[in-house]
Amino acid sequence: MQTQRVFTISEVNALIPDLSDLVGDQLREQSEIEHGLAELTRLSGSSPASLEPSSDDAKDVARLKRDLKQRIERYEAGWARVQTMGGVITSANWFGRFLRPSRRKIGLAVLALR
Repeated sequence: MQTQRVFTISEVNALIPDLSDLVGDQLREQSEIEHGLAELTRLSGSSPASLEPSSDDAKDVARLKRDLKQRIERYEAGWARVQTMGGVITSANWFGRFLRPSRRKIGLAVLALR
């Protein structure tokens, strides 16, 4: 079993500006995804079960689904960057259910440095 790194107070203080910027970017991306999902729901008449394109999709719905998939992938990659900096994410799979339906965990991201 791999042990997690323990940061000193000065190391944590040095990481805070970069982590703050990155988490701020993540929160903005989350907001954009939520707005896109609301728009998709409005356009399609119901909450989407998937972002996979359908032959029944109107052009604007298909475009929005593609855009949302890309945003969600960037969002998940952003949390992975936080983890490489030493952050421990306890629940960041907010939108993963649209990319991999078997992943149903929904929640806000919680970040900690150990």
